[in-house]
Amino acid sequence: MAASAAFAAPTVQGPSGATQVGQDVVFTIVDQDPSQGFNGSFYLLDLQLGYDPALLQYLSSSTPAGVAYDVFSAPLAGVDPDPAGTYQAELLNFNTPAPGALFNITFRALAASTGTVATISLPSGGAYGDTGNPVFVANDSAPVTITAVVPEPSSWALMGLGMLGLSLAGRRVVGRRGPTIAH
Repeated sequence: MAASAAFAAPTVQGPSGATQVGQDVVFTIVDQDPSQGFNGSFYLLDLQLGYDPALLQYLSSSTPAGVAYDVFSAPLAGVDPDPAGTYQAELLNFNTPAPGALFNITFRALAASTGTVATISLPSGGAYGDTGNPVFVANDSAPVTITAVVPEPSSWALMGLGMLGLSLAGRRVVGRRGPTIAH
C-alpha cells in the first residue's frame, strides 16, 4: 500500500496459510495508528471491502473479544450484503480505539484461487476521521491462497479397496446364476 512514512492507514490482513474450499476465511481490519482517524471528538472509519463473489461468500462481522464501539454498522450475519462483491461497514467511537485489530469479517471459501481476493478502500463519500483523511486513498489488499480439497492417499486406497470388493462381489453373484441361454 502506498502511504507516506508518517501515516499508517487501516489495513486488511488475511489468513497466513492456505485455506481449503469450504473452510472459513477471516479477514481482520487493523489500524496501528488510530490517532489518524480521531479528530479530537470521535474516531470514524467508513470502510469498503471489495471481494470476488465467485471465490468468497460473506458470513459475518465481529469485533475482537473485549472490544466495543459506540456505533458499529455492518451487514447482518449470513446475509450477503452485495452478491456483486462489496462489503461496507462504519465504525464510530467517541474515544480513540487501541491500536491493532478493529474487527473481523468472515467469509466461506467457494473456489480454488491464488492471489488477491479482498481489497480495502474508502467507499465513495466515505471518511477516515471527521472529514476523511486525504492520505487514505490507496487500496490495501490481502492475498489469500484457496486450495481445492484433494483426498489423502489413504482415502484413495480405501476407495480402491471398496471398488475391488464390489467387483468381486458382483462376479460371485454372476457365477452363482450360471450361464444364460439365448433363445
